[in-house]
This record gives sequence, C-alpha cells and structure tokens, in this order.
Amino acid sequence: MLPASRDTERLGWLFWTLQLAGWAMYAGLYALDLYGYYPFRDLVIGRALAAGGTGLLLSTALRWGLRWLQAHARRLRLFFGSLWLAVFAGAVWYASATYLGYVIDPFRGLFERNVPPISMLASYILTMVLWAFMYLGVTTWRTNQAQQQRMLKLEAQAHEARLQMLRYQLNPHFLFNALNSISALADEDPPRIKAMVNELSGFLRYSLLDPEAALVPLRDELRAIERYLAVEQIRFEEDLVTEVAATPAAAAVRIPAFLLLPLVENAIKYGQQTSPTPLRIRVSGAVEGARLVVTVANTGRWVAPGTAGLPTASTGTGLRNVQQRLEAAYPGTHTLKHAAVEGWVLLIFAIPLSEDA
Repeated sequence: MLPASRDTERLGWLFWTLQLAGWAMYAGLYALDLYGYYPFRDLVIGRALAAGGTGLLLSTALRWGLRWLQAHARRLRLFFGSLWLAVFAGAVWYASATYLGYVIDPFRGLFERNVPPISMLASYILTMVLWAFMYLGVTTWRTNQAQQQRMLKLEAQAHEARLQMLRYQLNPHFLFNALNSISALADEDPPRIKAMVNELSGFLRYSLLDPEAALVPLRDELRAIERYLAVEQIRFEEDLVTEVAATPAAAAVRIPAFLLLPLVENAIKYGQQTSPTPLRIRVSGAVEGARLVVTVANTGRWVAPGTAGLPTASTGTGLRNVQQRLEAAYPGTHTLKHAAVEGWVLLIFAIPLSEDA
C-alpha cells in the first residue's frame, strides 16, 4: 500500500471539519425549533444531540457506501444506488432518533405539535438524500480536479521524458556504435545500409511526437522499441536475440509515451554484463482481466543499484523514472516489480485499462 498523500490527508481533514460543523448546526437548529413551544430546555438539548448524533453516525456510514458505489458503479447505477442508500439511511435515522427521543423525553407526546409521522419520516429521508448528493457532487468535482492535475503533471513529465529520450537517442555511445555499424556495412553488406538507416531514422522520429500526445497506443511504443533493438542488433549481430510482441487487445491500450525505453536500455546494458551469449531480450504485453501487463525480460541476473564489480554500476535512475511516471498516471492503481527466474530478469508493470482502450 502507498502512504496517504498530503492531498488525501487534507481532504479527510476537510470532510470531518464540514461533517462535524454541519451536524452541530443541524442539532442547533433542531433545538431552536423545539424551544418555541417546548418548556423543558434540558430535554430539548438532549433530543437535539440525539438527532444530530444519529445523523452524524448514519451519514458517516452512508459515506462508506457511497464511496463503494463510486468505485464500482457508473451513471444510472451510481444514481439509483446512492438514492436507495440515502433513503434507507434516512429511514434508519428517523427510527433511531425517534426511539432515542422517547427514551430521553418521556413527556414528548404532551407538548409536541401534531405532525404526522409520515411527514417526519419524509423530512429525515430528504435531509439524508440531500447530504448524499452534496457529498457525491463535491467528491466528483474533487476527482475531476485531481484527474486534470494528474494529466497536467503527466504531460509535463512526458515533455521531460521526450528531452530525456533525446539524451538516450543521441547518446554518443549509441550513435557512435550505430554509425560504426553503418560504416562496416558499406564494405560488408551495402544493401543492409538502407534498412539500418530507416530503423535509425524511424527511432529518432518517434521523439518528434505531437507534444499533446501524453498517451500513445502500446503498439506505437513497441514499434519504437523494435527500431531501437534493430539498431542495437547491427552491433551485436548474433550475440543479441530479441522478441517484441503484444496481443491485439494489449496493443490498443494507451500508455504514457516513452515509458518502455529505460527498461529496455537497462536490459541491454546490464544483460550484456551478466548474461551468457547470446543475450536474449523479450518485450511483451497482454491484457489480464481489467489490467494491461507489460514485461521486459532479459537473460542474466538482477543488478541492484550500487552493485560493485561490474563495468557499469547501476544507479536506479531509469527504474525510478518509470516508477514516478506510473505513479503520476495511475496513482495507487499500478504495480511495478522485478523478478529473477531461471536465468532471466523480469521487469513487470501492470496498469488499469483506460476507458477508451
């Protein structure tokens, strides 16, 4: 479980402030209404506290039901489910407040105005219905605001990732090796030069995505990875074996742009240092239930940040960048984990399917 964010803590504090203040005001108005025609003021206070206190408890319980509906129901089901819960809570509130009123005040029936019980029941239900839909309105507004803020943050991170992508793409080592391979092909296999240049230019072109494209179909991301691996394979030749695949359903799912490259780059960098020849890289995507699961696997062993004894030490920067971007796009609903299985290192992330997937 992720720790509660400051925003979540502020929302919780705001809810309880408004909840306590609102029901205290209700109890005060309830008492003022009784004061006009009821002589026993100490009993009036007791009955007002009973009505306000039961309302506080039942509306708090109603809140949990509404939160469950918001997580599991949409539109009409959410509306009618919330209405039913509010009516039920209002009826229970009326019964509880009426019972406590008679317990607190044995003289209640002698002085009260002749108000039909059905009217009293309706007023309790109406109050709880109003409370429920005010709660839904405020939480829906807050959710939309939070989603907009997350999208703005995601777009900013996507822009930053594009700049980072240029660093990866224009890394002197990468270009040096690619150009050396092209130079070697000029003597050994001239027809392959065109294919090599096409893969390299296609990979670089991916960095010129529309700045608004914070999310891209997984198929586009995998195509860029294929081009990157094709360029690397010119250098490694038979020492590198790659496989990139996704199911049709997974290929259509939209993910944050430039999310996979750090994972694939790490697979090559550290796989090259820890794997027997040939180094094998597998990138796959599949839909499992209501989640997209993407796996980047390489032969070799897991290299933890700070591991000594390797030509290139791991800093964990690439993995940390992926984790931060997943958290920005799918707060609390994603997973990112690694595993070592029978000579393979697996990095696996899972995200919920977007509504337009």
